[in-house]
Amino acid sequence: MHLVILHLMPTGTAALRRIEPSDLANAIRARAGPAEAPEHVSARIAPPGLHVGLFYRTESEEKARECAEQLTRRVVEEMPMFAGWQVDGTEPGAFQ
Repeated sequence: MHLVILHLMPTGTAALRRIEPSDLANAIRARAGPAEAPEHVSARIAPPGLHVGLFYRTESEEKARECAEQLTRRVVEEMPMFAGWQVDGTEPGAFQ
């Protein structure tokens, strides 16, 4: 199992709006297609932004990172509640 941690940062006026970590985790779960659905999603406040951890059962860490980034970027870009937020890097980890 592979863990990918993504850092989300507010830009501009987004820093003035509070985003609940559970809203982000729920949105990721809801928007995940079958090929990119994580085993587990967890998010937490990490000032000045958020951290979200996605666990994947994939053949490689690279594939897990690719799925996590694509899914999270799509959620942030397409959902109005996350307007002004951006994915600002990853931090991979692996559990086997």
